[in-house]
Amino acid sequence: MKSIFYVLVVAAGCGAIWGTVAGILIAGFLEKRGIKTPFLLLRLYFFRNVSRYKKITTEESGRPGDLYYHCVYAFNAALVMALAALTIRFLTR
Repeated sequence: MKSIFYVLVVAAGCGAIWGTVAGILIAGFLEKRGIKTPFLLLRLYFFRNVSRYKKITTEESGRPGDLYYHCVYAFNAALVMALAALTIRFLTR
């Protein structure tokens, strides 16, 4: 059971890193469009940037951009994996 727990923890960590990288790429996309995000406040403006990215790409192409889906799916996967790991951790005591 410990091996499943560790696999889920690593998967949750990978999902969080994947989502963070997608968030940084979204900030870069917005900066090319003239919307600046201070580097020190990147975490604070994360959800604002994602919603702005979705709005801009939807207006341009009619659907949200690929980075939006990368960000949303990555953090949802990380959340599910972390909850599964915690469930396994507490049920196998």
